[in-house]
Parts: sequence; C-alpha cells; structure tokens
Amino acid sequence: MSPRYLARPNEQAFAPPYRQDGCALYAFALPAARARLQRLVDRFLAEPTAGRVRPVVAADHVLLYFCDFARSQSHDPVDAQRGWLGERECGLWIPLQLAGSSTPTFFTHLMVVDSGPAMASGREVLGFPKELGGVHVARDPARASTLAVDVLATSGERDRPGRWRPLLELERVEPTRGAAAAWGRWLELLGVDNDGALGQASRAWSAIVRAGQGRAEFLNLKQFRDAADPARACYQRVVRAGATLRGLRRLAAAGEYAYRLHACASHPLADELGLAAEARVRGVFCEFDLDFEAGEEL
Repeated sequence: MSPRYLARPNEQAFAPPYRQDGCALYAFALPAARARLQRLVDRFLAEPTAGRVRPVVAADHVLLYFCDFARSQSHDPVDAQRGWLGERECGLWIPLQLAGSSTPTFFTHLMVVDSGPAMASGREVLGFPKELGGVHVARDPARASTLAVDVLATSGERDRPGRWRPLLELERVEPTRGAAAAWGRWLELLGVDNDGALGQASRAWSAIVRAGQGRAEFLNLKQFRDAADPARACYQRVVRAGATLRGLRRLAAAGEYAYRLHACASHPLADELGLAAEARVRGVFCEFDLDFEAGEEL
C-alpha cells in the first residue's frame, strides 16, 4: 500500500480530478515524419512497459495548440477549498491508435505552461512533460494576430548559460488556396476516412464537433530521477489520463498562420518530429469547459 501523501499549505501539486472552465484553444495540424514520431512513442511508452503498451502513431501530423484556461481548479474536496488559478499553455500532441479503442488518444511530446502549480500538478501527478515558459495567446480570435511560446533554452555547451528565447511563433496571414489539404490533415488526426477533396470541410467540422462532445485520452511517462543514481529512475510508470468536455461554447476557423520554428539545442523539435522550420498552417478555434480525470497506471 502506498504511503499517504503529505501536503504542505503552499502545495504546488494539486490533487486530481481537475475542472477547467473557459478554455480558449487554437489548434493546428503540422506535417511531421511518422517514422520519427513512432520512434518517440516507442521510446517513452513501449520500452518502459516492455511492450505491454505499444501504441501506433495514427497520422503524419502532430497537433500544435495554444490555450488560455480562464479557470483551473481541483475537484478534490480538500484542494478545491484552495480556490482556482488561470493559466496559459502550448503543446504538441502525437495522435495514437490503440488496439480495440475508438477514443482519440495522444502522446504529449511538449507542454509549456506559465503557471507553477500547473507545471507541478501536470508533471508530478499525471506525468505530462510540463515546463515553465512564456505563452502568448489572445482569448479573442479577432485579436490573435500572433501566437508564440518562449522557453528557457540550454545551449548544449558547458560554459554557456541557459537563456529565455523564442521557440515557436505564428503570425496570421492572408489565406491562400489549399483548404482541402488542411481539412484532410484534421480528418487524419481525428481518425476519419479521407477519400478525396469533395466534402472534406464538412466531414472535418463534423468530426471536430463529435470529438468536442466526447472524451480524449493521453498516455504519459511519469518518472522521477533517482537521488543516488541519477542515470536511473526511482519511479517510472506509463499513466493514462482522460479528459471529458462538459460543454462546447464556440467552434470556428482560426484562419491561416505562417509559423516559424527556432533551432534550439534543448528543444530539437524539427529533428525529433520532422517538422519544417517554416510553413503555413490553418487551424481551428474552440472555447469549452473541461473535466480532467484522475490517472491510471498501465
């Protein structure tokens, strides 16, 4: 039996489940290299479980999102009394296919937040790879001309200090042709058959709405470095965390953006995921309320 968790009055790791209201989210499907995505998923999910958990990457794209959470709060009877906090978040999800499951499932490769409690709760409780950073996102799509994330980047050289620097920037641009291809990427991410350009937009919107009325699951590697032998983990488990949308307030096209991915030794996203350094992408905007469940060790 596990020992009882001893919380402090200023505890940063809030107890699940969590309630998140007024989530304003922008999402974009970025073309990526599926073989590279599969290598990451195998390393962080299949290998730690000796193959018991072996998801298959479900698309040639990753999901980039920026989100402003108006209100995040624990559902736990004790921690709920500590009030609520807002936060901003940016991340990259790899879509997965699990045998026997039709639930949209993702592996989170990157997650940057601007809140200490959000980082501690996500990392220590559910295993999300959260890190502190600067997330620049407007709640109103009409004002979201720029979306950006800054990270504390290390240089990869012993005598050079780490510093805050931009990792990813998106700037709204005039739309071009090619909407059918963009909707095709969303269909693939959501597990909907893509049989040509005709009707892609309507099928993608329908799939997004259906996803917004259901739930999604996330598979994370929760681990802690060993104090005596830092090359080993004193705790390591794959954790499944589920999220259910309580209400979809708004759903709309986010417009077209030009994105730029900065080279960074500590965040080599282009090499790891096969992302282009620069490209144009179309996205969706949605506003919703969310419940995050307690996790399950696999």
